[in-house]
Amino acid sequence: MNTITTDIELTRHVLSLFRINLPVENISKVKTLKVVFYCYAWFLVATSNKSTLCDEIPEAWDYGPVMKNAWNNWDDIVADASPLEPLDNQVEKLIKDVFDLYKNLSSGEIVALSHSESPWVKAREKSSTRAKQNEKMVPEDIYKYYAQLAA
Repeated sequence: MNTITTDIELTRHVLSLFRINLPVENISKVKTLKVVFYCYAWFLVATSNKSTLCDEIPEAWDYGPVMKNAWNNWDDIVADASPLEPLDNQVEKLIKDVFDLYKNLSSGEIVALSHSESPWVKAREKSSTRAKQNEKMVPEDIYKYYAQLAA
């Protein structure tokens, strides 16, 4: 399966949309990284599960799906002022469309939404740890769930 970009670069693209379109007080790490997950999910649907948008599989954390590498490197991502890596026009459009779909949700609302969706629930249920954190989500589960929503 081909990947288009890294999770870090995807997060930078999503963060740039937040910075352009919303007041700084409406930008949060949790909300941004949920939108990154939704970009990943909807890209699977757009490519019929033949390609992934980034190089990392989301994990089911307490506050919803997370790209662990992007979470761990958040401060560097926020501080990075270098130009964004160009992406294919269709990929840019998908990221913008997904951003537009979720941008008005609060951090709490987007967390609650992700908690109501089966890919996160399934990953949390199969975790054997008490904390139920860091369980990889299954891309096929993600694809099936969001493809059903798109139908």
